Amino acid sequence: MNPKLKGVILAFIIVIIAGAAALIFHHISIRKENAAEAEYLKKNLPSYSSITIISDFKEKDNNTLTAFKEAVRTGADIVTLDLCFNDAGDPMICSDYSKITDNTLPLSELFRVINTDEYKNIRLNLRLRQLGSLETFNKLISENAMSGRVILSGIDKERYGIIQGDKIAADLFYRYKPQKDIDKTIEEIRQLFAEDGIDGVIIDYKDISAELADSLNNSGMSFIVSGVNKKSDMFKAVDMGISLIQTQDTAQLKEIYTKWKEATVNNIDEEINKSLQQQNG
Repeated sequence: MNPKLKGVILAFIIVIIAGAAALIFHHISIRKENAAEAEYLKKNLPSYSSITIISDFKEKDNNTLTAFKEAVRTGADIVTLDLCFNDAGDPMICSDYSKITDNTLPLSELFRVINTDEYKNIRLNLRLRQLGSLETFNKLISENAMSGRVILSGIDKERYGIIQGDKIAADLFYRYKPQKDIDKTIEEIRQLFAEDGIDGVIIDYKDISAELADSLNNSGMSFIVSGVNKKSDMFKAVDMGISLIQTQDTAQLKEIYTKWKEATVNNIDEEINKSLQQQNG
């Protein structure tokens, strides 16, 4: 046989085998995922597990009204966008000062849209991308009655100095990496609340544990868990009692939570019916 033809055939066979193995692995993963989902749905939701879904970008630069509306349509209660300032100091929805153009969405226009009846229950998570004065930002929040509806994020204690001005009209959430010791973590977060006047922290999903989530819930401190993008992680996050969840897949998280609520109602109804049957039996 021609060596070239033999090589082509061998390569084709390898591709077929690799594809079949990948398909088998995919089916096994789906079966495991479905089995795990069924186990979660047998349990009732924790009593405090009403969740708020916070969108995150799948695309790098998605700072448009279209992206905002799509995030809301797919289930976001809080929409994440980036915040920069133009040469005049006006707040703009953009990931980088250098990318601001005549077509960039001004924060004032976004506030106008979000104050319509269709979006009156939606909040914003604005990630600060650039050094700047918040004077105009604060003024816009006041003029548009957006107090309590805007989170300012994207910074941590080390970068707190990029904010110019004494007061912040939005809720300020620090990015935070927990210590290994939970008690020390809680104490450190308490200090941030007291010293810097923050309103909450944002913790990456890989750094959260059920014990830490429970301690934060018991302390009454607000915290967002970001990076909850896998279906299995969504179930775990909800099961841990995390109420503010940031994800790239708002639709899937919404579907999971809705399905679990319905399953919980059915579980409770079955328990009540069994109890009644036993009493009448």
